[in-house]
Amino acid sequence: EFSDDAEYHLFATLGHRGRLDGPGEFALYLHPLRSRCWYRFDRKRVIQVDKREAVDALYGGPDCGEHDFVANMLWYVKKSAVPELECDGAACRLPTSLDIIKL
Repeated sequence: EFSDDAEYHLFATLGHRGRLDGPGEFALYLHPLRSRCWYRFDRKRVIQVDKREAVDALYGGPDCGEHDFVANMLWYVKKSAVPELECDGAACRLPTSLDIIKL
């Protein structure tokens, strides 16, 4: 249900880099619901990143090159719905097998 006064949490962004007519690479940037951290998931690993990389740098713009990630999708979660979700999204609960590298 849509509400003008609802607040939303930016939960994830999907970035793409490369040419549209050739090979490219995707990265998912995830901001767990109750965490202050952002994480980048790509083909090789999961690493902790800052908000600038996960959000601000995905803008694109006139200086963007084929080696820069550009946002393709943004996912939002209504803040009032966070308690209703099954997972609290705490980063400390991510499996150690994901090999998270902290900055």
